[in-house]
This record gives sequence, C-alpha cells and structure tokens, in this order.
Amino acid sequence: MTAVGFTEQELRDLRLVFDIFSSDKKHITDKEVCEALRLLGFKTDTEEVLALLQKVNSSGKKDVQFDTFTNLVSMLQGSDFDAHEEIIQCFRTMDKDGDGYLSVEDLSMSSKEAKLKIKRRELQNMISEADKNGDGMVSEQEFVEVMLKTVIFNYV
Repeated sequence: MTAVGFTEQELRDLRLVFDIFSSDKKHITDKEVCEALRLLGFKTDTEEVLALLQKVNSSGKKDVQFDTFTNLVSMLQGSDFDAHEEIIQCFRTMDKDGDGYLSVEDLSMSSKEAKLKIKRRELQNMISEADKNGDGMVSEQEFVEVMLKTVIFNYV
C-alpha cells in the first residue's frame, strides 16, 4: 500500500510532523502516531488508531515508519474533521494569557512546550505575517485566515 494523492509539499509537511515525534527520524511509536494525528487535526481515539495501524503496519511492530504513517493519514482523509474548529482550538491552546490574541510571548511559550527551538525574531516574523491590522498581535480571525491558507489544511 502506498500513500497516494499527496503532493511533494504535503509529504514534506507530513515528514515534518513525523520528525517532531521521532528521535531517530525513522520510527515513531503507536502512541506518538496518535499524538501526531491529533496535531494534524484528526479526531481519532487511540483504539481506532491502533486498529488502523494493524491494517497498514505489515511488520506488526509497535514502531511505525514514515510510509506507514502516510498510509494511515491517507486512510483517515475524509473522516470527521472540522478544520475551522481545530484551528480555533489550536489558537486557544496557544493563547496562554487568554486575552484573545497571540503575542510573541504566547508563541514563545507554546514553542517551548512543543520542544521547538524557534528564535524570538522568527516568532516576531510569524506575528507580522499574520497581523493584518498592525496591532502587533494575531487575533483569532487572523490566525484562522492564515492557517486555512496552509498546505496542512488543504489535504486533511
């Protein structure tokens, strides 16, 4: 079984998500697969994912390789997924002070929680790119608009 229907950019994005959870860039555990799928916005429970993994993981091992991961994502396409709601939930998770806006500080704390090392200047650039009204912060609506333009929400 191959992961059909993904563009090169979509595969790069899936690889990025996979690599976040993989220490060796080759395998992730079944538990990490569940976390990666949630990061991608899939509303799946652990039991469902484990059952699907048994179908696509021919090796029978608990470690999942990238091709198995992409096959799983391919199988889940079209499932119960509400991109807008997922984006809003993501925004609210990152809005650490609950003021309805994302600041550089909010992004900094969120990236640290995700164990991502992103320079403050890069975070400021992200804010500037999404900030349409020039107030130096990103509102929920601005965040939704930017996220809906990304490749990740075009294939799920």
